[in-house]
Formats: sequence, C-alpha cells, structure tokens
Amino acid sequence: MAITVAGLVLVSLAVLDSSGRLRDFEFVDSVAQEAARAAGQQLDQAALLQDGEYRIDQGGHVAEKMANAYLDQNYHDQQMSAEVHFKDGRTLEVSVSKTYRTFMLGLSFPVIGHGTATLVHGVTGPENG
Repeated sequence: MAITVAGLVLVSLAVLDSSGRLRDFEFVDSVAQEAARAAGQQLDQAALLQDGEYRIDQGGHVAEKMANAYLDQNYHDQQMSAEVHFKDGRTLEVSVSKTYRTFMLGLSFPVIGHGTATLVHGVTGPENG
C-alpha cells in the first residue's frame, strides 16, 4: 500500500511539473512575439532617406537591443534574454530563452520561445510590393 501511494505521489509531482513547463513554453512564445514586434519597429533610417526603402535596422544590433530592453522593462523578474535573427530586410525572428525550475523536484530546464515580425507600411493597407 505504501509503495502504491509513493508511486502515485511521484506521478502527481511529475504531472504537476510537466504542466508548469508547458505553461512556460506558451508564455515564452507570447513574450517572444511581443519582443519581435518591439524589435521590428526599428527602421533603418539611412536606407529610408537614401532610397525610400523601408527596412529593419540590422546594423549595430539595434533590434536585438530593443528586444532585450522590452524584456527588461516588462519582465525584469523573469530573467529572460532575446536573440534576433533576420530573415530579410523586412522580417525578423526573435528567440527568447528562460530557465524553468520545476516546482517539486527542483530541476531546471531551458524554455525557448519564438516570435516573428514583418515590417509593413501604408496608410490604408500594407504596401509591401
């Protein structure tokens, strides 16, 4: 009887900890999408002035700094970090990582979320060409 109860307690702990990690995956995905929107608003002003082309600023890690600033401002207690990857001049992907610490077992696992933002412009509708 005692062995069965101990087994059920361990299974319950594993289910509880797994559901918490799944919640963290969903949370980090949504945070990555928000950080991608913040990073995607960083226009390359030189290209815009030079040839009228709307592009995301890829020089000087401006977009990555903005994504991390967004995380620091809104989720400073979560200890997350962002990494920005450019697909082209108008689209970027942000990967946000944090560590999930299990509730009962005291283990740590990495949790990584992804978000994508595409720069569009136009007054009445997107004019991406």
